Parts: sequence; structure tokens; C-alpha cells
Amino acid sequence: MEYMGYVYRNTETRPNGLRLYVCDVAGCYATAKKTVHGRVTLTRPHTHRTSNRSSAGDNTNTNLIETIAFKAALRAKVNAGHGRLIDIYRSEAVNYPMGAANYPWTSACSLMTRIRKTGFPAAPNTFAELDNLFRTGALNRFCVDGRNMYRGFFTNEVGKSIAIFACHALVDLVLRQNPTNMYVDQTFRIIPPKPRASQLLTVHFEIDSCSFPVIYCLMEDESPTSYYHAIRFIKESVLFDYCPRNIFSDINLLLISPLGYYFPTASLDCTWFQHNQIIYEHMIKFGYSNLIMDSGIAFRCLKMLMALPLLPPNKIITGFEEVKAYAYRMQVHIPKIFDYYNLHWLHQIGTNSMSIYLKPTKTINNLEMFHKKLNRSFRTLPTIWTFLSGIYNLNSTYVTEANRLSQGGFPTKSFRCQLMYNHFKIRTHTHRLMEGNLMIKDFILLCSESLNSYEEHLKCWTVKISMNWAYNQSVNGERFESDVDAIEPEFEMSNDTIHEYIEQFQRQSPEEEQQQHQQQQSLQSPQSPQSPQQQQEQNEFESTVDYKVHSPASPETDDDQSSEIHGFCMVCLTTKHERKYLIVPCGHTWVCQKCRDQDLKTCPYCRDEIQLFVRVLETSV
Repeated sequence: MEYMGYVYRNTETRPNGLRLYVCDVAGCYATAKKTVHGRVTLTRPHTHRTSNRSSAGDNTNTNLIETIAFKAALRAKVNAGHGRLIDIYRSEAVNYPMGAANYPWTSACSLMTRIRKTGFPAAPNTFAELDNLFRTGALNRFCVDGRNMYRGFFTNEVGKSIAIFACHALVDLVLRQNPTNMYVDQTFRIIPPKPRASQLLTVHFEIDSCSFPVIYCLMEDESPTSYYHAIRFIKESVLFDYCPRNIFSDINLLLISPLGYYFPTASLDCTWFQHNQIIYEHMIKFGYSNLIMDSGIAFRCLKMLMALPLLPPNKIITGFEEVKAYAYRMQVHIPKIFDYYNLHWLHQIGTNSMSIYLKPTKTINNLEMFHKKLNRSFRTLPTIWTFLSGIYNLNSTYVTEANRLSQGGFPTKSFRCQLMYNHFKIRTHTHRLMEGNLMIKDFILLCSESLNSYEEHLKCWTVKISMNWAYNQSVNGERFESDVDAIEPEFEMSNDTIHEYIEQFQRQSPEEEQQQHQQQQSLQSPQSPQSPQQQQEQNEFESTVDYKVHSPASPETDDDQSSEIHGFCMVCLTTKHERKYLIVPCGHTWVCQKCRDQDLKTCPYCRDEIQLFVRVLETSV
């Protein structure tokens, strides 16, 4: 057969009609195939030119040679681990334009993905085996600018290991900017099952409102010795000759001690995002995951707990009692989370440390975005190679961003409108609270509504965490039971011990009780005197619908829980003095007459079905 100036001889004819050919020239191993429809395709290039100088044949042979070289370059780059697959393809497509035209990304993606998956060795069972792979050069693909991001591993006194990963180029670029804020985060729990690890500790730095994750620590346990070894290694090997001005963490008692020891001049503080992540994580540990997934009222109680740090330090305890009273009235039984919050956050951490009232740094939106990036990279059950590849890709991206900032460029951060709107609402409600125009309970309810964006994110995070824990337990050969059994050791105590501790702490002197009583009275507006007839109508109304809320854990006082209806319409948020209506049977207040006439079917607060509207007397407003 002669095709485009080359002569072939037939070597095989298959039953489906496909014919295979080889070049008839001695020493040339070019091959071709011909379908039953007569289409000829060159599969292996020739080592010589055509005898009659056919331009079509020579061009086809040249294109095939370049396509094969393009595939070989892609295979070599993927095995070396030079960044993301799409970035590898784009960089090599510049060198082989005809090869990229004949072999597009849609075809190359499957080949490159298969090479990357099969190019890794077997997953190590211990950190020592992982360290051996890095030292023997089997994982040189995780190098940025010729330097591997693996920094080493060490073992504490009890035999638990810790592995440290930090990109040299990213650390140098970030520290060159002399950042003042350092964030230590340990709330991300999606980790590989092998080698066995209990948590991921990350260290971030803030530059021009952009957060740069520079250090990753895979820790096998969460003991005080492991935290000391990890922080000491970070200080001596990665962040030497550097001390930040502010350190933000989740105020873990086991973590803040080594942070304060190795960074003595830095001030330790908590952020709202990390507080919320810890609260949600303990809701899962205490076995309330199904409750908050199914009940909107229970999830509202959780959001009200998350909004407590927005209060001033001297009003957080009062707000906590309001949340407990609301849960008691709505018949939401979550005593373990209330006991944990009271013991850990209010008594051990303290209201001064957890309050973010009027502080310039309330939350870390960049840290929340970083968690979402890790979720997209790791999925649900990541292997150690998926984990390291995700970190490597993030480091490559952040190195480019840090280079832009070091050269005087602007950050490419995109601000979410929802986050800016939530910040505006919180600032408005805080201003009203400072002026005394907003009660503590209303402030908590309003600020909790700004956490609606957390709902779907945290629920998906709950499912991933549960699946990851179950898979890790099954892989490591340990028993996995309900979430209630996964309580931290520091909270494994009897209920009697907890209540004794709380009762001792709540014993106050008469002067302190009188001072709190005066503070609560100052927040309430003075009531106008009522006539006997109006007082009788109000008493009849209160006997019909009881909207007083008393905390089961606190004594009932008339001044602390007044029967005054205040605030704003739950639908249009108006505060005008017009006709107000109470919703029956749930008893939530209040809606204005204009909103009532819009044919409301369910309560905008609890979504219960509305059976009746009860007019609220102006004297009780």
C-alpha cells in the first residue's frame, strides 16, 4: 500500500476489517492502520523522508513526531509533580503547538490523571515511612523552586509523631512583608487516614487583608507535649527571628501555653470564626448532629450561642441565660452543649478573652475561604497523596500572589457581598445596643440571623467530618460508636461535678448581684403609668398568652424577665409605634398590621402554622 509518498506492507488483518501496516523501507519501524472504511492513520512516525518529496506525507510525519514528544514531555512533568495538571499542559503546549493541536486538553486530562495516580508509591502507614520516602527522593515532585515543602517529622516522649510542611519560597516572601497578625487554626478535621493523624494545625499570616497559609502540621495526637514540640519546631526551624504582634487562635488551653512561651511579646486573642467552628464541632461530638440537621429551632439555638461573643464581656453571661431560656421554652434539650459552654468558655476561658465587642478583628473571612478551598481539594476521604497534592497546589497559588504583593501589586482577593452585608448588620445592631435601644435578647436574635450563610456550609462539613471519622476509625482498626462517645477527655466528668463547679462559681456577693441588677434595669426603658382599666386588660391578656420566659438554671425575678413587648416587626423590621400583633399559638412577637394583612401562613420566627393574631395593647408596648 502506498500512502502520502510512503510504501507499506500488510502484516495483519483482523476480523473487524482493520488492517495493520509497517513501512517497507528496511530499518524504519513506522506503522499505520487502515479501517474498513478506507481511513488511514499513521501510528508510529517514519525515520526517513518520502522518496518523491511529498509535502503532505512529510508534514503528517512531522506532526506525529511532535505529538509523541508532547506526550512524553507531559508524562515527564506529571511524574516530576510540577504543579497542577492544567498548568503543566499549558506550559508544554507553548513548546509543542502542533502537538497540542493534535492532542487537546480533553484527551490529555485522562492520561495525565492516570499517570499521577499510578506514579505514587504505596501509602505509608507511619510518619517514619513517609519521612523515608521524602529523604530517598521518591517525592521530589512536591518541590517549589527546587526546594521540597517537607520540613521533617519528630516524635514526642509518648511515641506520637508530628509532620511539618512549609514552602520555603512562600515563607520567605511572606516574612519579607513583616506581617503583624498570625493565625493558628486547628478546626479543620478532614485529614488522610494513613498515616494516622488526629488533626491538622495550620499557621496563617495576614498581609493587606489577605491570608497566606504557610505552615501545615499533621499531628498524631493533641497532647500538651505534642503542641510544645510543634510550636518549638515552628519557631526554631521555620519562623526564627520573627515574632508577631497579635496571635489569633481558638483559645485552646493546650495550645495557648506554648504559643505564649515561644512568642512572649505577642498578644493572644480569639476570633469569631474559630469560636463558631469549635461550638459546631462539639455539637457533633455530643451527639446533636441529627437534631440540628432536622430541627430549625435547635439550629437557631446554636446560632444564638455563636452570637454571644458579639456582646460586651459584662453581658455575655446574661445573654447565655437568655439562650438557655429560649431553648427551654422551645423544648430544645441540649444540656451537654450548655454545660460545656458554661464550664469551658465562660469559666475557663473567660468573657474578656472570648468577647470580640468593638474589636477591629472580629472574624477571619479568609480563613473560612481557606477551609472551603481545602474541602474542594480533599473531598471527603483524601489519601495522603491527595492531601499533599492539594497543599502543593495551594502553595503554588499563594507564591504567585505573594510575588505580586512584594512587587507592589494589588491583591486579587474578591470580597463577598454577603460578608460585607453581614458586617454592616452587626455594626448597626452593636450601635443600637450601645445606645440602649436594643435588648440583649433581641441583639442575639438579630446577630444570629447573620449566620445563615454558615448553615449549609456547616451541615455539609458535618457530613464530611462524620464520614472521615468513621473511615479513619475503620482503617486504623478502632471501634467507632456514636458521637457522644467522642467527647474530649477534659470534659469526661460526671454531671454532679459540673453542677458543683457551676454552683460554686455562681455564688456572688450581694454587691455584685446589686450591680448586675442595676445594669439590667438601665437597659430597659421606663414604663408609663397605666390606668386600672388598662392594667386589668393587660392582666387578662397575660393570663391568656404567657410570653414570659424564665431560665430553668436561674432564679425568676420580675425585673430580669419583664413582660414588656419591645423591638421591631419580625417581617419588615419596622420600629414605628403602630398596631402590633402577637402570633398564636407560638407566642412570638410582634408583626405590624401591614404585614399581618399580607396573608401570613407561618410564623417568620419558628415557621409554625399561624392560627390566630392577637392584638397587643399599646400600654404593654
